[in-house]
Amino acid sequence: MSEQSKSLAERLKAKEDAERTEKQEQARQLQTQNEKILRDDKVLEKEAPNLWRVLSDEIQSQCDEFNKEPQATRRLSVNRQVLNRVTVSYADANNVTKELRVSFDHKSYKISISGLYLSQTPPLTIKVLPGDAVPSIVADNEQSIDLKLTVNSWLEQLFGLQ
Repeated sequence: MSEQSKSLAERLKAKEDAERTEKQEQARQLQTQNEKILRDDKVLEKEAPNLWRVLSDEIQSQCDEFNKEPQATRRLSVNRQVLNRVTVSYADANNVTKELRVSFDHKSYKISISGLYLSQTPPLTIKVLPGDAVPSIVADNEQSIDLKLTVNSWLEQLFGLQ
């Protein structure tokens, strides 16, 4: 064997070894990603309804708190009778009923917000963010929301204050 053919064979073997190692690493990464997706799905299935309840309770709490304010000239009514929906309503000075509707889709983990004075509000999503083990309610910018500030903002929009 010549030095050239020996060198060529060694380089080819090294290339094939590197490609095989890269493929094995890609397969390991794919398996890890798939395992995380399965874990996240199980966590979401269990925890998303709890997060929805926490959000619903926060809406109820802020409405109850508002109704206790002595200077509040209007009362908020909260209806939670329909599964996975919270409706907040009040009658304005002209006796026109205005509503805020917040709904939870338990299959897609989306939370939709609608109502008369609400600007186009993109849905929120309950998801496990990268690096987290527990789900969060996130906005369309993939950032976790602050429940108190978010609900307060919705109420301000309901009253036409934003």
